[in-house]
Amino acid sequence: MELRIKKRYLQNGALIIFGLILSLLILEIMLRAAGSVILGVQRHKNAQMEEGQAYRILTLGESTTANMQNGQSSWSEELEPILNNKSSMHFEVFNEGIGNLDTIYIISHLEENIDRYRPNMIIVMMGTNDRGLNHTLKDLNNISFVKNLRVHKLFDRIAEGIQYNFDQKNDLTLSIGEIKKISEEKFRQEEQKLKKNLEINPEDTALLTLLEKLYFDNGRFLEFEETAKRHFEMEPNDQKANFNLGLAYHKNKKYEDAENMYKNTILLNPSFFPAYVALVDLYDKTGRKEDAIKYRIATIQLAGHYEEAWFMHLAELYTNLSYYDLSYEILKTVAYNNPDNEKAIYLIGSLYEKLNKTDEAVIIFNYAIEKHPQNYAAYTELAWYDIKTNRTKEAQELLDRLKTVNSYTVFISYDDLMERYIKNGQPEKAEELSKKMYELRKNDFSITYRNYLELYKITKARGIKLVVMQYPTLDVNELKKIFRGDEDIIFISNKENFEEALKNGTYEEYFVDSFRRTWGHATKKGNRLIAENVANVTLSMISASPNPVI
Repeated sequence: MELRIKKRYLQNGALIIFGLILSLLILEIMLRAAGSVILGVQRHKNAQMEEGQAYRILTLGESTTANMQNGQSSWSEELEPILNNKSSMHFEVFNEGIGNLDTIYIISHLEENIDRYRPNMIIVMMGTNDRGLNHTLKDLNNISFVKNLRVHKLFDRIAEGIQYNFDQKNDLTLSIGEIKKISEEKFRQEEQKLKKNLEINPEDTALLTLLEKLYFDNGRFLEFEETAKRHFEMEPNDQKANFNLGLAYHKNKKYEDAENMYKNTILLNPSFFPAYVALVDLYDKTGRKEDAIKYRIATIQLAGHYEEAWFMHLAELYTNLSYYDLSYEILKTVAYNNPDNEKAIYLIGSLYEKLNKTDEAVIIFNYAIEKHPQNYAAYTELAWYDIKTNRTKEAQELLDRLKTVNSYTVFISYDDLMERYIKNGQPEKAEELSKKMYELRKNDFSITYRNYLELYKITKARGIKLVVMQYPTLDVNELKKIFRGDEDIIFISNKENFEEALKNGTYEEYFVDSFRRTWGHATKKGNRLIAENVANVTLSMISASPNPVI
């Protein structure tokens, strides 16, 4: 009897495992099929371009370059009309950006794509999907099968999204749901349907709320304000109507009106959490840091639980107002709760000497390394502490240790220490570190670095101009350091243009998500910003060339 039960359990377990494997296999096939459809549409567009005396540009990358058929276009697709409108030359731009792939795939298909499109120029933005890959060149053909599965990459994206949403919640949308932008055609259909229903039932506030949400989700903030006013006039004592009108004013930068509506909401319901969060954002944006602190503390107390992003924001507010002791105590809490938080470690590093907390800070840095050995900020701060106390040998040992843990982030630490030497009036020490870093880079086995070098080698041999572009908000110097410096490469930075754009607009105007924290997949507006930047650099480069068209 007992043997029969065990056998049944084993059979059931085997069936469950088989079912899981089969489900993952089906999901993998579906993801690959979807990817093939998107790529097929993209290549069909490429094939429709006319042959002729044109300057041909091939763009390479992953999902940040591909047209993901989500209504946001791609920077590559935006580039061609901009170039042709700005120049008397004729340009053809071919896009081989493919979602969820890494530099190994891009390089392995490079020769094939060169033969297919015969480009004069290749523009590449790649590397973000290489995270966690550290192999020698001999391993290129033996990269883990699992890492290249679409299912594996999908789960990676889901995990990143969950982590980001936990750390960086978009609090302003809490009362009216998650933002879900839709196509223009579908938007118009939904709008007309709601308006028609409102003509039949003009007093239906539930319909008004749905129309408000539609306008908000799709960035139609003027229409959102108009509809929210109508809702408020019908229900002046409704907390949702007050808050939504405040949110509409907020989005249209009518900050005083927004503040009044948020405060009305709190008077109606002192526990209406989104109003507190919205006031924090408003005060922060308008430079009223003391008020931002007051309402940030209120949100933390009202929530009744630890939320890392809020604690970090409070610490930054305190630091901005020189309340260093209060900031330090909060950062200490964050560091012990999450020893992986590099920003908290860096901020502690900037404060501990002001507060005579050196011994305690060193304990925190060591704790961070013990609990999360890849926290490069903790290595950097400890190394700088060792350098300042004439323990250069210990500092180098820390950097060597970080190199074995993560061959990429060690260069971030080197860069940081070089900057500190320069600020400290020790440029000769910075130069010494620079030479050490160069030697390390020569021997580094990072897949991204190796593939960038291989990319240049192939394009140079084929007589193709190479343009290397950095992702939005990131430092282009990190890409320049991969190379010796004497190569014929054009580098494009998307740091300054996006920093300026984000000063004057909202994050959501330029990115549809935040899968890399400071940036993500671009909206149509974000893709156009990249394309404008690329066009300016490209045309400047071509105009300086005596024979631009081959």
